[in-house]
Amino acid sequence: MILTYILYNTILFSNIAFLFLAEKTKHYKYIFLFLSFLIIFFPAAIRYNIGADYFSYVNIFNEIKSSPEGYHKELGFLWINQLLIYLNLGPQSLFVFTSFIIYIFTYLSFPQKNKLLFSFIFITTFYLVSFNLVRTAIVYSISLAIFSNIYFKKNNLILNTLLFIFGFLIHKSILLILAIPIISFLIPSKLLKNRLFIIATYILVLILFYNRNEMISILMSFDFIKNIGYSRYINSVYLSQTKINSGIGIILSIIPFIWITIFSRHLITFNNKNKYIVISSLIYIFAIMCSSSFVLLSRIERTFIFIIPISIYAFYSCGNIRKIVRLSFTIYIIIWYLLLFETNINIFRSDVCAGSRVSPYVSIFNKEDDKSLKIIHSECLKNEIKKNAH
Repeated sequence: MILTYILYNTILFSNIAFLFLAEKTKHYKYIFLFLSFLIIFFPAAIRYNIGADYFSYVNIFNEIKSSPEGYHKELGFLWINQLLIYLNLGPQSLFVFTSFIIYIFTYLSFPQKNKLLFSFIFITTFYLVSFNLVRTAIVYSISLAIFSNIYFKKNNLILNTLLFIFGFLIHKSILLILAIPIISFLIPSKLLKNRLFIIATYILVLILFYNRNEMISILMSFDFIKNIGYSRYINSVYLSQTKINSGIGIILSIIPFIWITIFSRHLITFNNKNKYIVISSLIYIFAIMCSSSFVLLSRIERTFIFIIPISIYAFYSCGNIRKIVRLSFTIYIIIWYLLLFETNINIFRSDVCAGSRVSPYVSIFNKEDDKSLKIIHSECLKNEIKKNAH
């Protein structure tokens, strides 16, 4: 485990160091950018049985190889597997290919300035998760690319449409991100600047959370939710309630986004595109609270996790907010997400049944060191629920 801590922290701080050098040097900028990319790509590409769903994807690859007509999920993921099979590559090539897609789209999303903060947030909030949820991670990177294109660059509608279609072919859950532009269209900027409206939204979220059992029943009755792939979970262990301890972790996770919404007037006045940031933050607060209620809804929270780096970067860059406030916000972000990253390395253990299984790290070069549980993730959840019931 000590070596795993060293490895994951080396990835984090080496990536930041190379990005720092890329921003400070002109002649070797792209060399340092490339090295920073390799630092995160290589460990993900050569991982072995890292991530609770690792062998699920290996099994999917082998099933498609033997009988492609038996695969009934998204076409894009089928085509990726078929391409690798056509090239006569093995199952490990799937993790190499998908890791490249995830991190190249993430890198293309980086802003021109302050890449360090953006990358730090990405690694501490999602890098370990990307080992576990491959298709969700691809959708994360595509969603990040779409909204970075809207926020940091000129909104290229054709490019965004193509990216969205590609994401849809990988995982239908990308449809959920349409909530952001739809709500942005329906709610005028003037209303979002009003703190009474923000407070009313908080109250509504709390009411929904208090009535979460009724809320989940209503949500799962919608055809839209069923059509994006959640229908198979309706009568499964994934609709069981999650166990909430003190709730401090949930509160600490929500604080940055409450902070952002409190300064909605400053943000939107500075840049009207920040209305997307305010709405995204409100959605993510709701998503976090949902994920704390039911196992299934943690998947929805992870669909919207791409909001974190863009929202925090927008707040950090807002000239209308006093520098001391932005500095305090940034210090909180660095401490909290670094603490979360270090904690997750320990929590996401391979010998813990329902965990994400990303530590201790094992590569294809030391398979003999793999001590992961052989039971699949869904069976783990069933066992955990039975244990908690007793």
